[in-house]
Amino acid sequence: GELASQLHAIPILPTISEAMHDVYLLGQELGNHPNVISKVGDSNSAQAIYLSPISAGNYDLGAYDFLGETVDYFYDSFGIVPQSAKVGLNMFSLFEPIWADPNLCEPEEYPLICEYRLNKPSIAVVMFGANDVKVLNRAEYEAQMRLLIEQSLERGVIPLLLTFGSDPNLNPNHVQLLRFNLIVAGLADEYQVPLLNLWAALTDLPRNGVGEDLLHLTSTGAGMNLTGNESFYGLSLHHLLVLQALDIIRREVIVANEIIE
Repeated sequence: GELASQLHAIPILPTISEAMHDVYLLGQELGNHPNVISKVGDSNSAQAIYLSPISAGNYDLGAYDFLGETVDYFYDSFGIVPQSAKVGLNMFSLFEPIWADPNLCEPEEYPLICEYRLNKPSIAVVMFGANDVKVLNRAEYEAQMRLLIEQSLERGVIPLLLTFGSDPNLNPNHVQLLRFNLIVAGLADEYQVPLLNLWAALTDLPRNGVGEDLLHLTSTGAGMNLTGNESFYGLSLHHLLVLQALDIIRREVIVANEIIE
């Protein structure tokens, strides 16, 4: 209960620090594309039904059509097949060259850096936890997440960190996953990077928005439909909140710096 209370006290949508303006400008100097995002995570981030339907035009924003400008801005990059999001990936394997595609990545290059080199994003949408909780302890998880954040910032990529949902009635690792989420929140605060508290939003959904496999968010299948599904399905709510977070970053960082220039 105490862990859940701490997580519920954290806002769902991110606030943007002044430090992220400097990170974004560094990325522009390094040749990053302002309208490109990268997905970083396990199968929840790698699956074809996560954000990719947008680039195929298979989406309906419903009452959230105010997000249309942000959808249009990042439109093409939603469909990029990421090197940094794979089935079975965890925080350790993200930095293991054996997990990199030898046809696209350089020798000894691991998935995260391969992704950043190939696609040069300005923002990375990061969600780990469901796989990590089975094989990593808290110290290992924190060290690897810290490494991800630092390597992103060094390359001018703003890491948008997400907490992950868990069903307290079914998941035997529920308490550990709450601790992992608090680690993510603590690191976001330490490095002043944006945090999307997906866990808190998912607690209003049936089974906290997580499927019976305890790994994947519940979904309606192909397509992104925000005409009510976001009130029942984890992936639909995930889509909505990621788009809202990207909208905040686009307006407060990318557009703001274009005006200054």
